[in-house]
Amino acid sequence: MSTEIEKYSDKAALVTAVIWLVVAAATRYSSLSSLAASVAAPVVVWFIGTPSEALLFLALAILAFIMHRGNIARLWQGTEGKIGERAAAAPPG
Repeated sequence: MSTEIEKYSDKAALVTAVIWLVVAAATRYSSLSSLAASVAAPVVVWFIGTPSEALLFLALAILAFIMHRGNIARLWQGTEGKIGERAAAAPPG
């Protein structure tokens, strides 16, 4: 038997995963997909779950942006690798 919170968390996880998949399919950028899903997660949890959990997911979204600073810079520069592309060889030395 599942609790109400488990029911909400399953729905929130599914919606967030679908957002990740849609952005990944449209852009082929895993990092952009992660950032989009992390922005959507607190909103989804707010409407599907509970506001107190949404605040936790907001904090996690902020942390995701901090941790993805390098990816964000590469996205802006147009040098971020796409899903399915081979990584460029590292320069010698």
